[in-house]
Amino acid sequence: MTLGGFADTVVADGVKSRRIMRAETTPADEKRARRHRRPGRRPGLPVGTRLRSRRHPPLHRRQRYSLTRFPDFDRHIDHDTSTYQVLRDVYGVEFSEMYREIDVGFTTAQTAEWLARPEHDPLIVVRKRALDRAGEVVHTSRVKVVPSRMTLNMVVRSQG
Repeated sequence: MTLGGFADTVVADGVKSRRIMRAETTPADEKRARRHRRPGRRPGLPVGTRLRSRRHPPLHRRQRYSLTRFPDFDRHIDHDTSTYQVLRDVYGVEFSEMYREIDVGFTTAQTAEWLARPEHDPLIVVRKRALDRAGEVVHTSRVKVVPSRMTLNMVVRSQG
């Protein structure tokens, strides 16, 4: 669990085969507008969504970010581009906190196809909310990973 993103993690793991499965722009609904908690953030403003996947180990990720806050963001992204690198280099984002929630889910017909798994196969689902130094939400994401291919490492340090 780091302050890095998908590409930071997979490149560190030596993985080079990742691909964008779908990229789209949609208006924010009430729930997403509240989640991003930015001044002027209201339903109807554009939200970019990218779905990325990799085969080894099998993993699927959906990420959402504000196109109002990060105009033309989608023009900077391709299969080999790190979202976090673009956010840092182009938009000057400094990440400060990551909130993660770990849950269990199951493959849908689409994720089963992307991950080469049977439909209704169990998955570990990690929901993430990344915040910048001002405490504003930079993006939200949901990662689905095959449980037999996931290792959770945690370190606890004393504060004294």
